[in-house]
Amino acid sequence: MGFSTSVFENILVETSDATDDAGDYFEICFDGTPNSGTAPQTDDFRVVITGHGATATIQWYVGTGTAWATTTASVTWAQSLSTSPKISAPHYILEMQIDKQGTAPTLACNLP
Repeated sequence: MGFSTSVFENILVETSDATDDAGDYFEICFDGTPNSGTAPQTDDFRVVITGHGATATIQWYVGTGTAWATTTASVTWAQSLSTSPKISAPHYILEMQIDKQGTAPTLACNLP
């Protein structure tokens, strides 16, 4: 039996928002080194997931030292409008699994 060379980062984000607005978005930044840069550094990443359901989109960015540039990542993600142990009212929950060693520019969206 072979072993996978992938290393996954699993992320769960909950919001108190239950609206279904097309402009709703999740924005998450990853700071590779907390170096207090005034602009996105080359080890900084940002993901923006806009919208809900089948029309939701995902875009990845990497820092250039002066700004953000678009890039790709190997990620599987899902959104749901549900309740949780922390928030009893229906709200949006985002789950992401990032393949930190993946090189494929696939963005798979698994929506309920």
